[in-house]
Amino acid sequence: MRLLLFVLLLVLSSCKSNPSVEPIVNWNSDLQHVRLDLDRELQSAVMTLDFQALSDGLSLETKNLSITSAMLDGSPVEFLVDGGRTDFATPEGSGTLEIEYGYQQATDYNGFLDEFSFLWPYHCGAAMPCKSSPEDGITFELLVESAIQEKVEHPSPSYMLAWALDNHTYTKLGTTPAGTEVGFYALPNGQTAGQAGSANLLAAFEWLETTLGPYPYGKKAASVEVAWGEGAFGGMEHHPYWHIGSDSFADEETHVHEAVHGWFGNGIRMKCWEDFVLSEGVTTYLSIRALEAVGGPSLWQELDSRLQSIQGSNNKVAWPAGCNSVDIIESGLYSDAPYTKGALFLKSVADVVGAEVLDQTLSGFFAKHKGKAMRFQDLLDEIKVETNFDVNACAIKWLRDLSPQGHELVCVN
Repeated sequence: MRLLLFVLLLVLSSCKSNPSVEPIVNWNSDLQHVRLDLDRELQSAVMTLDFQALSDGLSLETKNLSITSAMLDGSPVEFLVDGGRTDFATPEGSGTLEIEYGYQQATDYNGFLDEFSFLWPYHCGAAMPCKSSPEDGITFELLVESAIQEKVEHPSPSYMLAWALDNHTYTKLGTTPAGTEVGFYALPNGQTAGQAGSANLLAAFEWLETTLGPYPYGKKAASVEVAWGEGAFGGMEHHPYWHIGSDSFADEETHVHEAVHGWFGNGIRMKCWEDFVLSEGVTTYLSIRALEAVGGPSLWQELDSRLQSIQGSNNKVAWPAGCNSVDIIESGLYSDAPYTKGALFLKSVADVVGAEVLDQTLSGFFAKHKGKAMRFQDLLDEIKVETNFDVNACAIKWLRDLSPQGHELVCVN
């Protein structure tokens, strides 16, 4: 009887440890770390994922990728491609999954292009097996033909992974008292623009570290000029080396704006696409606040002008209700409204409670939630607790109403 029971326990244990016989759909996995070894000439890659699956099975977005093999801890894993999704037969528990695949060069800003990548907002699946939800935070290692080798150890959204290969020249601007080296990488004709755009970047970065807390992405940070093409402007928050289009490389606010994302947008992630204002509204406010604090240009009047332009557009809502019930592109949420209206809303709050008090509130929020995915409502709740100012009604009026013009709407405590 003892022998029979022992054999039965062995069989049950063996069954529990075997992978799923068939791949199943399961998005509830905790991806922890991604290592990507990319060969641009062959348009192929090896991706290694460390993960903890909450239950059997792992599903990832793969769009037009060609998966050639999958190995879990050295053993082959079955997988099934279904449209833009691939399901892997992984067992419950932790593990390391190695995926070999080929990719197609992007024809638009939606994957890996010839000299740079562009994964925002949900195009990571065209470049690597991934989960594009902004809520998911992963750490990265990236190797591109031995030319780029970087490691990011702070949990960040999938769209943050990026690379740019070109004939860049690095200029060191200096080192902050916290020990972070700050600089910029310019293309051959971009040095003058880089000097102009980064005129106050080092001082602003020091202000951010002093005001919000330690920079979470290491001890070197820089703006990188990228030739996105004529008419492509702005930047992308690929920390610690954020990208800025050549057309915006001379713009001070763009340099500082992308730097601020190290704290809000990447340092703290959005939980839902509807929380886009938590990333862009807060970042726009802090970039203008930082520039003003270090003696740079004051841009509030320019922001008022941008608000007037929003009134004539179709994309006026900055903070929709719900959670991932809208497509950030198709809904029009990816517009200037979250940037401009979000920043002016926080400026109105600062006018009531004091800019320094709001600084302290944002600093405390970052200290509590860095590395996590949060809702914009969480920040409103924090402001209420720390300042005794209930800003909910004002936020709804400012950010969901279509009508506010300039500073006609003022938050009142």
